[in-house]
Amino acid sequence: MWMVLFILFLGGIVLIFVEVFLTPGFGVAGISGVILLASSIVWAFMKADSTIAGYFTLIALSVFLIILAGVVKFWPKSKGWKKLILNTAETKSSGFSSSSPDMEKWLGKTGSTISILRPSGVAEIEGVKLDVVTKGEFIPPHSQIKVIKVEGNRIVVERVE
Repeated sequence: MWMVLFILFLGGIVLIFVEVFLTPGFGVAGISGVILLASSIVWAFMKADSTIAGYFTLIALSVFLIILAGVVKFWPKSKGWKKLILNTAETKSSGFSSSSPDMEKWLGKTGSTISILRPSGVAEIEGVKLDVVTKGEFIPPHSQIKVIKVEGNRIVVERVE
């Protein structure tokens, strides 16, 4: 009886290793391995000596901890990890910028709202339609506005009375 349990248990461990190291993903091998492993432990508790079941449980826990330690140690250095993580930085020296340099030209300019600003909407300044925001207040359409701040690509306006 214990030999059958041991074969089920060992088969479960082998299938889990196959799933983790040979065919990564959550597929048939991993599910089958977990089922074999769990059923061997449950069967050992039900039919066999509880000492054997205790050994199987200790071995399963040990194997789990070894796999967990291996994943924690080696996964950050693996090709799979590098596929998940963006390793390049978007820096100014690489040409990345959060704002257009020409957005600053709108600072201090006046125009009128095309849509209601609640608090964002569309305004026309010097014949150009722009997405603008207010500091929180609602401004109705066709109201006079002035650009008070440019933060990146965000143009902040206020109503001119």
